[in-house]
Amino acid sequence: MDVTLANFEESLKTFEEAVAKSDFVAFDLEFSGLSTRPQSFAQREMDKLQMAHNRHQINYAKHRHSVSQLLIMQFGCCPFEWNEARQSYIARPFNFNIFPDESIDKIFNCSVSTFRFLWKNKFDFNKMVGEGVPYLSHHDAEVLRNRAAQSKLIDTTAIEDKNFIHEQLDSVLDWMSDLPVYGSTLDITFSNKFQALVFSQEIIDRFTQLVAQIAESDYENRRHVVRVTSLDPSQRQAFLNQLIEQAVQAQEDKLAVSIGFRKCIDVLSRSRLLVGHNMFLDMLHTYDKFFRPLPQELDQFKSEWKNVFPRVIDTKHVAHLNKSQTELQFTTLPATHAHFCQPPRASISIEFPPGFERYTSDEFHHEAGFDAYLTGMILANMAAFITNRRGQRIDNESLQPFVNRAYLMGMTEPLNLDGSEVPESIPPTAAGLPLQQRLVFPPKPEAPAAVFTQQRRSFSTVRSVSSLTSVVRSSMALVKKLR
Repeated sequence: MDVTLANFEESLKTFEEAVAKSDFVAFDLEFSGLSTRPQSFAQREMDKLQMAHNRHQINYAKHRHSVSQLLIMQFGCCPFEWNEARQSYIARPFNFNIFPDESIDKIFNCSVSTFRFLWKNKFDFNKMVGEGVPYLSHHDAEVLRNRAAQSKLIDTTAIEDKNFIHEQLDSVLDWMSDLPVYGSTLDITFSNKFQALVFSQEIIDRFTQLVAQIAESDYENRRHVVRVTSLDPSQRQAFLNQLIEQAVQAQEDKLAVSIGFRKCIDVLSRSRLLVGHNMFLDMLHTYDKFFRPLPQELDQFKSEWKNVFPRVIDTKHVAHLNKSQTELQFTTLPATHAHFCQPPRASISIEFPPGFERYTSDEFHHEAGFDAYLTGMILANMAAFITNRRGQRIDNESLQPFVNRAYLMGMTEPLNLDGSEVPESIPPTAAGLPLQQRLVFPPKPEAPAAVFTQQRRSFSTVRSVSSLTSVVRSSMALVKKLR
């Protein structure tokens, strides 16, 4: 099911029902890039050595920096429900096209190679911007609430507006000189609603016994009537309380629209098991975009992630651990899917209910909803294969050793959401040396063929005939030895 702003509210109800009935939910994201820190070889080597004592924390810090500057462009979810009668899984894939709400203006980076790759795979950038479901994180929603609470109803800096409003305030002062009784009213007409709103706010701020609000608006004839009323203290306070409640409700109504897709994340947090493939970046982006900025410490992130998503499985981690047992060569999503979801290893039947037939063909690779569907297929078939339960429902107990572990590229140990990772030691040859010197390791002994290659390369530096003759003779002698 492809979801845009037009069908979001209807799809949200369907999504909530699908997650509630599911055994697990697979998810996948499409980003505007993978990293914002291009590095030289020397810098990469330096980072490796800096990570020697706390590799996981520094790896997290590098990704945290990139994630904060990149954008989620699609969010795919696929709940899988076991049908006992048919002995098969029912897959309901959702492909959410999303784009940040403009209430808080976001500036993001993008990778040229990523955009080109997505374009080649028929990614619709116009749909993302023009029809994408808006979203706000919990943090951003709180920022907007606080901003609304601390600000006036409206403000102005235009001189012509100020002058006009001051003229009207003078008329109010003249009216008050007659000491109007409580309940007396004064109507003032404006041709500009903006000025009417500012005037109403100024009345409330300046006069302790008066209130004001727009009593009538006629946009066609440019006529907006502000009614100023004299009230006793208790009546005025009741009026102000009502005004605050209306403003808060209006803000919440606006936020309800702006929050948009985040409602799906709140639903997703109620899933029994969340499944991803190579999901570390997906986790970081999900937390950063829908909850709050990523914390500085990895341990704090793990704790806060588990509070929302207590059980996750990374199919790349499971596949990596079982490569030799399952004869798997590569653990990319397409390779893992081809290995476990086709004969002879495939054994799980997966069906689409009405309304979810979009992925009956294979033409949607790298669409987030389709990749989420592939991820769920991998888990179902791979779990059946490695636990010898072919054609059967996933046994949660047998998968427990893989729960809350996430594959980390370039690391020997996975991310452990349930505890601490195993520290990786500094290479013995580099121990005790200054950081810069650790980059230079003792050279490895060269094989004779390497020596011969090195001497061949030295020809370009030979400047005399005698030197050239000497090098040639040495090379011929070496060739005889190698024979």
